[in-house]
Amino acid sequence: MFASKLQNILRMFTFVTFSYFHIFSFQDYKVHRDEIHTKLVQIMRERLLVHLRGLPQIVESWNRPEDADPQPSQFARSLTKVNHWADPQR
Repeated sequence: MFASKLQNILRMFTFVTFSYFHIFSFQDYKVHRDEIHTKLVQIMRERLLVHLRGLPQIVESWNRPEDADPQPSQFARSLTKVNHWADPQR
């Protein structure tokens, strides 16, 4: 009889402590998840504002006349430059 009451008390104590820690951990998880969500939204908002500030210059470049220079840019010329050391015919 005493052993069964002791087992019941132990079972009840285990249930209560498990329930308490389970609720405590779940609340911590929810708080952590909410903080991460808030931080992510904040970062996305900041990036959006940075890109929105640069948007008028991009739109303005669309409205400018085309470059009248028939030569490709220096960057494009350097990309297509022939390597004279690798080409034995030159």
